[in-house]
Amino acid sequence: MALIVTGDTGLMLIFALFVVTAIYLRRRTDVHRPADAACVDRHCSPAIVRLPGAEALVPISVIVPQLALFAALIAYDIVSRRRVHPVTVWGVALYLVVVGTATLAGFSEFGQAFVKALA
Repeated sequence: MALIVTGDTGLMLIFALFVVTAIYLRRRTDVHRPADAACVDRHCSPAIVRLPGAEALVPISVIVPQLALFAALIAYDIVSRRRVHPVTVWGVALYLVVVGTATLAGFSEFGQAFVKALA
């Protein structure tokens, strides 16, 4: 349970960062397409983990589908632009950092205590 709470908290922070960045760069449409696709991540993780049997396999049941979505985004960038867009690189890197940190926090004593304090 702690892993779900820390993971969802981290993904909400990424989403908030994307929203603020999108408002700041609202006139740059080339930035919005990769950012929109990266925001799909915020909505997929909670849905994936709630599939029957998926909770028992967390974090693998969430990370593998997410990485598949990011691989599709990178492939789309390469096919359509002949390069990976910098927003895609930053979005995927940020996701990996946040998921890695949330996974470590979720399995730590601090993460367990944090979730118990919320209950």
